Amino acid sequence: MERLREKPYIDTEWLELIQEALELGMTSQDIRDFLKQKQYMNQYNSPTSANCSLFEDEEKR
Repeated sequence: MERLREKPYIDTEWLELIQEALELGMTSQDIRDFLKQKQYMNQYNSPTSANCSLFEDEEKR
């Protein structure tokens, strides 16, 4: 029960990166879109991804 009362941990490095992006003029939606895009790209760049060979074949053409 004690554990439920603890404050959630926030990574200070992430906070610094978000603050820097905001100072550069990015909106919170820009940051959100960027992170979603990177997550999507990582999904297809993973060596275990089934689509990985498909993209490699298209690049060779």
